[in-house]
Amino acid sequence: MSWLKARLGRRGPPRDPDPARAATRQPDVGPDQARERIERLLGRGASVEARAVAEEAADRYPEHAEINALCGSASLAAGDAETALDHVYLALHHDPGNERAFQARIAALEQLGRHGEIPAACEEFLKARPGHADALHRLARAAHAARDYGRAAELLAQVVEQEPRNGEALNNLGLLLAREFAEF
Repeated sequence: MSWLKARLGRRGPPRDPDPARAATRQPDVGPDQARERIERLLGRGASVEARAVAEEAADRYPEHAEINALCGSASLAAGDAETALDHVYLALHHDPGNERAFQARIAALEQLGRHGEIPAACEEFLKARPGHADALHRLARAAHAARDYGRAAELLAQVVEQEPRNGEALNNLGLLLAREFAEF
């Protein structure tokens, strides 16, 4: 320990006035290492720390879609859906087919109670990722909520075509078809 004191002097290492920021500050790392670190933190449930690391990485790599998508996910996990939307919009601007950004966008809209915006978000995502089963299923739910049962059944049939073992879609399609035949 004495060699460390001699090397650093009596004062010790420089201290950051903001201990939370100092605890999450990353050394100069590339976007892949930052992404891995954020994913590990989110996996451990350390959402506040993950958010701080993600925001620093997003500042460093503002055009990196996956970093912004992760920043959105971390902000959402930390309870800040508005900031999450800012980051996922940026991620989707750079990569309209980014799965993580799409999922975070939908979750943030749900958390904010902005359910009316979900169908448009799904339609936008489907332009980049045609036939995406989750986006189709969410559109089917929106069609069902709007009492457009025919459209809901069409969308659910597409989901089942993409994912024949999707139990939820199969069940929902069966319920819609039963309803149609009951009214027939």
